Amino acid sequence: MTTRTARVVLVGGGLVGALSALRLADAGADVLVIDKATPGAEASSAAAGILAAQAEAAGPSPLFDLTLDSRQMHGALAEEIRGRTGVDPGSERRGVPEAARPAPEARPPLPKSAWQRDRSLPVDVLDAKALRQREPALAAGFVQGVLFPDDAALEPALLAAGVAQAAARAG
Repeated sequence: MTTRTARVVLVGGGLVGALSALRLADAGADVLVIDKATPGAEASSAAAGILAAQAEAAGPSPLFDLTLDSRQMHGALAEEIRGRTGVDPGSERRGVPEAARPAPEARPPLPKSAWQRDRSLPVDVLDAKALRQREPALAAGFVQGVLFPDDAALEPALLAAGVAQAAARAG
Protein backbone atom coordinates (compact mmCIF):
# COMPACT_ATOMS: atom_id res chain seq x y z
CA MET A 1 0.00 0.00 0.00
CA THR A 2 1.31 3.41 -0.98
CA THR A 3 1.12 6.23 1.54
CA ARG A 4 1.12 9.84 0.45
CA THR A 5 0.59 13.01 2.37
CA ALA A 6 -0.62 16.32 1.05
CA ARG A 7 -1.43 19.72 2.41
CA VAL A 8 -4.89 19.59 0.80
CA VAL A 9 -6.91 16.38 0.46
CA LEU A 10 -10.05 16.43 -1.66
CA VAL A 11 -12.55 13.59 -1.44
CA GLY A 12 -14.22 13.11 -4.79
CA GLY A 13 -12.65 13.39 -8.22
CA GLY A 14 -15.71 14.46 -10.15
CA LEU A 15 -15.82 17.72 -12.05
CA VAL A 16 -15.99 19.90 -8.92
CA GLY A 17 -13.24 17.96 -7.12
CA ALA A 18 -10.96 17.86 -10.15
CA LEU A 19 -11.50 21.54 -10.94
CA SER A 20 -10.84 22.44 -7.29
CA ALA A 21 -7.64 20.37 -7.44
CA LEU A 22 -6.59 22.08 -10.66
CA ARG A 23 -7.11 25.58 -9.28
CA LEU A 24 -5.36 24.71 -6.00
CA ALA A 25 -2.41 23.12 -7.82
CA ASP A 26 -2.16 26.14 -10.10
CA ALA A 27 -1.95 28.29 -6.95
CA GLY A 28 0.94 26.15 -5.68
CA ALA A 29 -0.87 23.88 -3.23
CA ASP A 30 0.13 20.26 -2.67
CA VAL A 31 -3.14 18.46 -3.51
CA LEU A 32 -4.28 14.85 -3.25
CA VAL A 33 -7.60 13.75 -4.72
CA ILE A 34 -9.21 10.58 -3.41
CA ASP A 35 -12.00 8.94 -5.39
CA LYS A 36 -13.51 5.46 -5.31
CA ALA A 37 -13.62 5.28 -9.11
CA THR A 38 -11.95 6.82 -12.13
CA PRO A 39 -12.06 10.61 -11.75
CA GLY A 40 -15.11 12.03 -13.47
CA ALA A 41 -16.65 8.62 -14.17
CA GLU A 42 -19.65 8.93 -11.87
CA ALA A 43 -22.30 11.69 -11.83
CA SER A 44 -20.07 14.21 -13.62
CA SER A 45 -20.16 12.06 -16.74
CA ALA A 46 -23.86 11.31 -16.54
CA ALA A 47 -25.13 14.88 -16.93
CA ALA A 48 -26.86 15.90 -20.15
CA GLY A 49 -24.37 18.69 -20.85
CA ILE A 50 -26.96 21.34 -21.65
CA LEU A 51 -26.08 24.82 -20.40
CA ALA A 52 -29.58 26.23 -20.63
CA ALA A 53 -29.33 29.29 -18.43
CA GLN A 54 -32.05 31.12 -20.33
CA ALA A 55 -34.24 28.22 -21.42
CA GLU A 56 -34.55 26.88 -17.87
CA ALA A 57 -35.09 30.22 -16.14
CA ALA A 58 -38.41 30.77 -14.40
CA GLY A 59 -37.86 34.48 -13.93
CA PRO A 60 -35.33 37.11 -13.02
CA SER A 61 -33.41 36.30 -9.83
CA PRO A 62 -29.92 36.29 -8.36
CA LEU A 63 -29.72 32.59 -9.29
CA PHE A 64 -30.50 33.44 -12.91
CA ASP A 65 -27.68 35.98 -12.93
CA LEU A 66 -25.30 33.32 -11.60
CA THR A 67 -26.37 30.82 -14.28
CA LEU A 68 -25.63 33.39 -16.99
CA ASP A 69 -22.16 33.94 -15.52
CA SER A 70 -21.61 30.19 -15.24
CA ARG A 71 -22.62 29.61 -18.86
CA GLN A 72 -20.07 32.21 -19.91
CA MET A 73 -17.35 30.62 -17.76
CA HIS A 74 -17.96 27.19 -19.27
CA GLY A 75 -16.81 28.42 -22.67
CA ALA A 76 -13.59 29.79 -21.18
CA LEU A 77 -13.05 26.59 -19.19
CA ALA A 78 -13.50 24.43 -22.29
CA GLU A 79 -10.95 26.56 -24.14
CA GLU A 80 -8.50 26.28 -21.23
CA ILE A 81 -8.87 22.49 -21.03
CA ARG A 82 -8.39 22.14 -24.80
CA GLY A 83 -5.19 24.18 -24.55
CA ARG A 84 -3.82 22.32 -21.51
CA THR A 85 -4.67 18.75 -22.50
CA GLY A 86 -5.87 18.58 -26.09
CA VAL A 87 -9.19 17.19 -24.79
CA ASP A 88 -12.09 18.95 -26.51
CA PRO A 89 -15.18 18.99 -24.28
CA GLY A 90 -17.28 20.03 -27.26
CA SER A 91 -18.52 23.26 -25.72
CA GLU A 92 -20.44 25.31 -28.22
CA ARG A 93 -23.34 27.70 -28.37
CA ARG A 94 -25.95 25.72 -30.24
CA GLY A 95 -28.93 27.48 -28.78
CA VAL A 96 -31.77 25.78 -26.94
CA PRO A 97 -35.23 25.86 -28.51
CA GLU A 98 -38.47 25.60 -26.62
CA ALA A 99 -41.68 24.80 -28.46
CA ALA A 100 -45.05 26.15 -27.35
CA ARG A 101 -47.95 23.74 -27.02
CA PRO A 102 -49.40 22.44 -30.27
CA ALA A 103 -52.46 24.03 -31.83
CA PRO A 104 -55.24 24.58 -30.74
CA GLU A 105 -53.63 24.97 -27.28
CA ALA A 106 -50.94 27.30 -28.62
CA ARG A 107 -50.24 30.32 -26.50
CA PRO A 108 -48.23 33.42 -27.30
CA PRO A 109 -44.46 32.90 -27.13
CA LEU A 110 -43.35 31.83 -23.73
CA PRO A 111 -43.55 34.54 -21.06
CA LYS A 112 -39.86 34.16 -20.25
CA SER A 113 -38.99 35.60 -23.64
CA ALA A 114 -40.45 39.00 -22.68
CA TRP A 115 -38.55 39.60 -19.45
CA GLN A 116 -35.34 38.26 -20.99
CA ARG A 117 -35.68 40.64 -23.94
CA ASP A 118 -36.24 43.46 -21.46
CA ARG A 119 -32.78 42.59 -20.11
CA SER A 120 -31.34 42.71 -23.67
CA LEU A 121 -30.74 38.96 -23.75
CA PRO A 122 -31.05 37.26 -27.14
CA VAL A 123 -34.34 35.43 -27.60
CA ASP A 124 -35.67 34.54 -31.03
CA VAL A 125 -39.38 33.88 -31.58
CA LEU A 126 -39.84 31.00 -34.02
CA ASP A 127 -42.88 30.55 -36.23
CA ALA A 128 -43.94 27.07 -37.33
CA LYS A 129 -41.58 27.03 -40.34
CA ALA A 130 -38.52 28.23 -38.41
CA LEU A 131 -39.31 25.82 -35.57
CA ARG A 132 -39.55 22.90 -38.00
CA GLN A 133 -36.26 23.89 -39.69
CA ARG A 134 -34.55 24.02 -36.31
CA GLU A 135 -36.12 20.79 -34.99
CA PRO A 136 -37.25 18.61 -37.93
CA ALA A 137 -38.08 15.65 -35.63
CA LEU A 138 -40.50 17.70 -33.53
CA ALA A 139 -43.99 16.20 -33.35
CA ALA A 140 -46.56 17.64 -35.73
CA GLY A 141 -48.79 20.47 -34.61
CA PHE A 142 -46.31 22.80 -32.95
CA VAL A 143 -46.88 26.25 -34.37
CA GLN A 144 -44.42 28.43 -32.49
CA GLY A 145 -41.55 28.47 -30.07
CA VAL A 146 -38.55 30.43 -28.91
CA LEU A 147 -34.85 29.94 -29.30
CA PHE A 148 -32.31 30.97 -26.68
CA PRO A 149 -29.29 31.24 -29.03
CA ASP A 150 -26.65 31.81 -26.35
CA ASP A 151 -27.49 28.65 -24.43
CA ALA A 152 -24.87 26.00 -25.03
CA ALA A 153 -23.98 22.34 -24.79
CA LEU A 154 -20.90 20.29 -24.01
CA GLU A 155 -19.84 16.69 -23.48
CA PRO A 156 -19.76 16.20 -19.68
CA ALA A 157 -17.61 13.06 -19.74
CA LEU A 158 -15.00 14.79 -21.90
CA LEU A 159 -15.02 17.90 -19.73
CA ALA A 160 -14.60 15.85 -16.54
CA ALA A 161 -11.82 13.76 -18.08
CA GLY A 162 -10.04 16.82 -19.42
CA VAL A 163 -10.19 18.67 -16.10
CA ALA A 164 -8.95 15.57 -14.25
CA GLN A 165 -6.10 15.24 -16.74
CA ALA A 166 -5.18 18.92 -16.38
CA ALA A 167 -5.27 18.60 -12.58
CA ALA A 168 -2.99 15.55 -12.67
CA ARG A 169 -0.54 17.38 -14.93
CA ALA A 170 -0.60 20.39 -12.61
CA GLY A 171 0.36 18.14 -9.69
